[in-house]
Amino acid sequence: MTSDWNPTAPPPPVEGRGALALALEQTHDVKEKVKLCADSLGSSSDIAKKKIAEGTNPLSARKSLANNERVQYEVQECADDLHEVTETLADGIGEMKEQTKIALVESQNALANTEAAGSRR
Repeated sequence: MTSDWNPTAPPPPVEGRGALALALEQTHDVKEKVKLCADSLGSSSDIAKKKIAEGTNPLSARKSLANNERVQYEVQECADDLHEVTETLADGIGEMKEQTKIALVESQNALANTEAAGSRR
């Protein structure tokens, strides 16, 4: 009986790697959103500080409130995106664990077949 095992062949693709790559991409997207939110908050504060320093009235309370609500909404979207990334990572890790278990069993079987073939020779 011959074995399909080839020690020089690259390992078979693991489906979980796709999920992890997707999660990494999502993480970068969320990072950019968070940066934009932080920049927006910083800009709003800078504008208000500048107007105060100039002696003029800062942004009206309504404009400030509307801006803060918009940024809060964006931050909530980022939190939702982070939750999605976490789920994607968990799925990818689960897939990789399963694929690793399968690969381990296949390796053990190949090793047992090789040892058996060696004993027969």
